[in-house]
Amino acid sequence: MADSKRIRTKIERSCDMIDITSQVAEEIDDSGISSGILTVFAAGSTAGICTIERQSGLLSDFKSLCDRLIPASISHKHDRAWSDGIGQSPMWAPVLCPSLSVPFLPTAEWLWGTASES
Repeated sequence: MADSKRIRTKIERSCDMIDITSQVAEEIDDSGISSGILTVFAAGSTAGICTIERQSGLLSDFKSLCDRLIPASISHKHDRAWSDGIGQSPMWAPVLCPSLSVPFLPTAEWLWGTASES
């Protein structure tokens, strides 16, 4: 059995992180599917999917990493070529990956380790 759902989110600025754990868990519960492989996909060229512990120091470190890896403060060839004002944003999808697959059990328990909170 397969099921497909859509979760819509909106970010305010580059490198924003949105925790979609509760929305995804709700969709699993509503689907009636008790176990399987969940695949989450970020459509578009300016987003990516990852797992990260929801710990404030780590989230801050990740944002700092983003700023160092793909700084908004420098000129990007994409922006110069297209003049669309999105600068470094299209570079995040290949860095973070557009999808993530996670197995789940009947209790909606996700199998990605005990240290992960989301």
